[in-house]
Amino acid sequence: IDTEDSALYLAEYPNMTAELHLDYFGRAPVRELMLICKNDTLKCNLIDQTVKFLKSGKLISFKSERDLYQKAELEFFINIINGKVPNTNTIDLAKRVLLLTNGEL
Repeated sequence: IDTEDSALYLAEYPNMTAELHLDYFGRAPVRELMLICKNDTLKCNLIDQTVKFLKSGKLISFKSERDLYQKAELEFFINIINGKVPNTNTIDLAKRVLLLTNGEL
């Protein structure tokens, strides 16, 4: 794919600010999410499938089969094709996503 080597995105919402950092420079895969809240900071490690509350030290593990999410996603897609569940991904939503990725929204 043709992508930038690194990218930093900032999004302003009425009640929060979000930052997304992506890069291909790291030697080891890192898939982390930090949520900085009023009373604690949560560090989510998507590879280890854990959430750590930094203030309290509490650790939650969500260990599951590695490909479970992808299998569920494919099963849902097949159910859409077979008419068992509605397709919530409308043309309007697809257009909005394209406008967002082009910086037009």
